[in-house]
Amino acid sequence: MFNELINYYATNFSYIAEQFTRHFLIAVYGVLFACIVGIPVGFLVYEREKARNAVIGLVNIIQTIPGLAMLAILMMLLGIGANTVVLSVFLYALLPIIKNTVTGIDSIHPGIIEGDIITRGTTVSNGSAIILAGAIPTALMAVLSDLLLEAIEKKLKKETVDLE
Repeated sequence: MFNELINYYATNFSYIAEQFTRHFLIAVYGVLFACIVGIPVGFLVYEREKARNAVIGLVNIIQTIPGLAMLAILMMLLGIGANTVVLSVFLYALLPIIKNTVTGIDSIHPGIIEGDIITRGTTVSNGSAIILAGAIPTALMAVLSDLLLEAIEKKLKKETVDLE
């Protein structure tokens, strides 16, 4: 059994590497697009309680849709292809990125932001450098954990299909 597996990988290594790269890039693109959208949205809704609740509620609803159902819905709209999967990963990645951006900003002590405003002598900056320094690491942790969970999910789905 083990020798057959080694033989299979040796024979089909280029195909396996190609498919791995393709799946990896799909996950990276989806999460990257989610970062491009989610981090600014997190900053925009941070100080607006109603907007924050509405946005987080909406992405919570998206998060509850099972993966296969999401793909089925998106396939009806976009057809079959990599774009459908990238959009699905994008939608699933929005919740942790937006929530962690808001949490990162929220975790900064108000005195630090006030000190930044006083040091610069202007309220134009509004402490944005300090806020970015506090929010970005938290948002990046969401991105890394999302990529890791995506890789684990793909691995588990492959093993489940092999068992059937």
